[in-house]
Amino acid sequence: MPHVLLPPRTRLALGLVLLLHGPLAGCAATERRSVERLEPARAELPAQARRVGLVAFAGPGGQELTQRVHSELGAQWQLEVVRVDPGGERPLTAQAGLLIAAEQGLDALLCGTVERLDVHAGEAPRAWLRVRYALVLPDGDLRPAPPLDLALDDDALAEDVERWRGLLLDRAARALAASLRDRWVPWEATWEHAGQRSQAAWERFVAGDPRASAELLEAALGEARADDAPPEALGALAYDLGLCRELLGALEAAEDAYARALTLNETELHREALRALRARLAELGRGAP
Repeated sequence: MPHVLLPPRTRLALGLVLLLHGPLAGCAATERRSVERLEPARAELPAQARRVGLVAFAGPGGQELTQRVHSELGAQWQLEVVRVDPGGERPLTAQAGLLIAAEQGLDALLCGTVERLDVHAGEAPRAWLRVRYALVLPDGDLRPAPPLDLALDDDALAEDVERWRGLLLDRAARALAASLRDRWVPWEATWEHAGQRSQAAWERFVAGDPRASAELLEAALGEARADDAPPEALGALAYDLGLCRELLGALEAAEDAYARALTLNETELHREALRALRARLAELGRGAP
């Protein structure tokens, strides 16, 4: 194909369009970054808690899970873990847990039930586990977590069922202990450029300051609306705002921004971001499944 040199005025006009609005419609530029996002606690342990009581989990594999959770609480959060035998019937009632926590000088009491632990070999090997658990605080605050569901699906299950059962319990213990406090976890984020309108916010995002980036994006979105910017630019700014909010753990606010982005410019990126976030909210018990 022969090289075509555009007239100077045409090149200048095209350059101004790209500067103000970013890539042409349908061709928005994206960039992936390795970042950290705040993972909210499923049942939040108070920040000042140091001494935690652990009641043996009821249900299949409960004793094995209890031993693993005991180790993980110490390893992940440097807690003093006290094994508690409440006596009486299981699962432990909130009132009984409150009395135990107060009597033994505990900052919190962790208890739960393994509702399901199945490992099936054969042609379609699969392992499932579901745990319900809650924290009881001395002031009477009961903090139940959404059910923790884990599954393994691998041909190797057929070779050593007990090994995979142990692996499932290991993963459950790590996930359960980790879920008791907010934590930063690695994440691959996709930023959608909106030309010059999002440049300042992008620079703060790259610098590791999503809070400042979100503030700049909110201002840029207001200005873009006032300027009657194209839907591609508006959608990109709303999407990036949702991304920053999700990194900061403001999940409901992020959902609102992603939904706006999808309404402004229906793309696969916006659709997938909203779908994935709503799945996270449902898992945390904060949205419809």
